[in-house]
Order: sequence, then structure tokens, then C-alpha cells
Amino acid sequence: VILLLTCCSWMATCFQPIPITSTPSSLVSQLSAEQEINHEQQQQTEKKKDNKAMSFLKKIGRVGRRQDFTHALGVDEGSAGKASMSSTSTTLRKSPASYKSCQETGLIDDCAETFPLTSMGTSWSGYTDQVMGGQSTGLLTREGDFYGRVANVLRGSVKNLPGQRDKFGFVQMATNLLNLQGLDGIDQSVTAVDASAYDGVELDVLYEPQETSNNSPENFNVHFKTDACRAPQASYRATFDVTNGGVWQTIRVPWSQFQGHGPGAAETPFTPTRLIRAGIVAIGKEYPSLVLGISGLRFYKQ
Repeated sequence: VILLLTCCSWMATCFQPIPITSTPSSLVSQLSAEQEINHEQQQQTEKKKDNKAMSFLKKIGRVGRRQDFTHALGVDEGSAGKASMSSTSTTLRKSPASYKSCQETGLIDDCAETFPLTSMGTSWSGYTDQVMGGQSTGLLTREGDFYGRVANVLRGSVKNLPGQRDKFGFVQMATNLLNLQGLDGIDQSVTAVDASAYDGVELDVLYEPQETSNNSPENFNVHFKTDACRAPQASYRATFDVTNGGVWQTIRVPWSQFQGHGPGAAETPFTPTRLIRAGIVAIGKEYPSLVLGISGLRFYKQ
């Protein structure tokens, strides 16, 4: 009996229960506050990094610049006028000879150069119908995060010409295809781009949906000028459809779809051997609030 009592006493001493402790509520609150502060600091650090990246893009001219051609004096598809946005004041950030012709690379613009420069060293310009008595307005910008991409964004309002049947208002972004500044050491007789080695033109495009839209596809034009075009309104045109849903699409337009309009072009079959100018155009209907992004424009091969 004495031995049994001794063993029980020893077991009770050895196997004392470990006391369960709880963290004081004040300590829990302190830990939560510290976690919140750390989270906010992390968010601020990430925001500063994003701001620095955007500041760098703005500094080198890739984003942030704008061209307002709401009251431009010149038009491209109209009856008169010249380029509304002169590209001669644009400073090239590298040697003119370092820019490659789109005839060689197929690339017109990928938005990697200082705005409004293209990948070829030419410049984007904006045009409206105002010289023809129209009321369309436009703004061309380079945006660093337009639905997740760096893009040239054409904003504006297209109104049909008042009292003129079969004549539509328009807003356009256009660029020359030949960089005359980059012809050092190259045959100076070159006056146009020969894109016959390619099968057509390809663009990365997004149309921002409108509040009043029924989500049906919208259509826009690609215009090319050749030396057969004898008037400002003359061009070779093709229409492409864009999903009205705020999503990026890659559109291909084959050469066979281009039709001539205006003096010279209407009588001359289209050939991609003498391309001078390219444009993206909203025309043929009214666009109360146009927002069209182009992140890439190039020739393609099948």
C-alpha cells in the first residue's frame, strides 16, 4: 500500500498539466496594427516603383505626350489642306540612319519610340474634316497603360458634314512611310515603299465600348496613299471590324481588300509597290465619343 501511494505521488508530480496561456487582447491589437502598417508600407513601396516606371516612360517620351488637332487647319481626306501636325520639330533620339524602313522590317510602329515618332523615324499626325466645314474633333495621345498596353490612342467625336450628301466626317491618325531623314548613303531616288513582299497590313487594335452601344462590332478604315493619288482626298481604303468590348485584337487586312477613292486612285488599281502614307480612320458614320487604341501596325506575311 505504501509503495502504491508513493508511485501515485511520483506520477502526479511528474505529469503536472501544462498551463494553457492566451495572448492578451492588447497584444493581439498591437500585432494587427503592425501587420496593417507593414501592408500599407508594402503597398506604398509598390506604388512608388510604379510611379518611377511611369515617370521614366514620360521622361523618354514614350507616354504622356498629346496632340490636340481639334481645330487643325489641314486635313488628309478632305478637299484641301496639308498636314495639321508638323513632324519637323520632333527631335530624333538616335541617328536617322539607325531607323529601319518598313519595307525592310515590315514594322511601321510598335510604340517603342518617343511619341509621336514611329518605329521608322517618321511621325504620327492627326487630321479632321474641319477645313471642309465639318465639326469633328480629335486628340492623339500616347498612353502607357491603355487596357494593359502602351498605345497610340485616338479620341474624338465624328460628325457627318452638315447638308452634304454622301460626304462623311472623319478623324484620322496618319504617318508617312518613308523616313527622308534616314536616307543618308541610300539611293536618293527612293520616294515610296515597296511592300509587295508582304501580303497585307496587320494592326493591334482596341475599341473602347460606349455606354449607348449594343456591343455590335464597329468598323474603321485603313488608308494608304500612293503616287497615283492626285488629290488630298484620294486614297486606297479597306474596312475592318473591331469587337466592341474593350479587348485587344489583331486584325489582318490583305492587299486585295483595298479599293481606290478620289482622283487618280479611283481609276488606278491598287498595288503595294508605291506606298507613301498610311492612316487609321474613323469615317462613314457618326461616333459621338470615339476612343480607339493602336499598339502595333505592321505588314504581314502569310
